[in-house]
Amino acid sequence: MGEVTGKLRGAFFIFNLLFLGAGAGMLGVGAYTVRSMASYGPYAELQFRTAPSLMIIAGSLHVVIGIMGLVLTFFNHKLLLLTYSVAVIVIMLLTYATAIVGFLDRPKVRTTVNNRINETFTSNATFIARKSLLIQLQQQFNCCDVAGYAKILSSTNAANVVCNAAIKNQQQFIQLPVGCPFYISTAITELLYKVGAISMAFGTFELTSLLVFMQNLEGVEGGGGA
Repeated sequence: MGEVTGKLRGAFFIFNLLFLGAGAGMLGVGAYTVRSMASYGPYAELQFRTAPSLMIIAGSLHVVIGIMGLVLTFFNHKLLLLTYSVAVIVIMLLTYATAIVGFLDRPKVRTTVNNRINETFTSNATFIARKSLLIQLQQQFNCCDVAGYAKILSSTNAANVVCNAAIKNQQQFIQLPVGCPFYISTAITELLYKVGAISMAFGTFELTSLLVFMQNLEGVEGGGGA
């Protein structure tokens, strides 16, 4: 059975600890983002949850491969180490894919949110179904113009109930010309940016670490049987 030399063993062990930590971090960020996306209901379409879902998958694989790497630090075989290297490359590509999806989805958010907001007010039934969510979002962002400030004030339907509830809760009227759609879409866009940026950072770390590992792979003796 091949062995990792002393210096390479220590570096390999530290790398896998970092890899494991990166996986835990990606799992946490991905889960938080998916949960945050869910709080926006129909205004955060399922396509915007693709990147954080990929991040959860990538994070899970990081954890598995990180544990495998820690085991291989003390019980290794060249063939298994090469298999491990291939797995790291696949995870690295998945991490970069997560970043790309996150960045590509960002420009689509504002149009999607505006369309969903308009859909909300196309029928009283749709509005009533989403009324509690609108109140929650208006209170969260301190805005009271989901359908447009002027439209809300001139409205005689249930839309006034939402605004009045938000105003009463805040004990003041906050007029924000940019409107709730701006804050909702901005919040979703920022979540996608964080997923993309963090995934890109981890992918770059993995690429750099993999190059260092491959340069030192000659420190592993030819594998053999147990």
